Amino acid sequence: MGIAGCSSIDIVAILNKQKINPKVLKMEVQGHRHENEVPALFYQIDLRIYLEGDFSPEKAKRAAQLSFDKYCSVSKTLEHTAKINHQVFLNGVEV
Repeated sequence: MGIAGCSSIDIVAILNKQKINPKVLKMEVQGHRHENEVPALFYQIDLRIYLEGDFSPEKAKRAAQLSFDKYCSVSKTLEHTAKINHQVFLNGVEV
């Protein structure tokens, strides 16, 4: 949930700097952990990002990419031990 909160803030901020105000931002997150280990570390995290608004798919995809690759401290911390996958959907269509 930490990665969803962190990246959500980044994505909205990146779009807002471009004078884009998404109407909706919703995320689904699924984490996969090593079972029978203590601590049970994540080895993969899958995120689905749902955006709605009147802006280009390229801007939606770029904002998400910048968040995960550069700005989100949670994803930058987790990327050392977990593969982070994300999909972006704008107005119901995967971009």
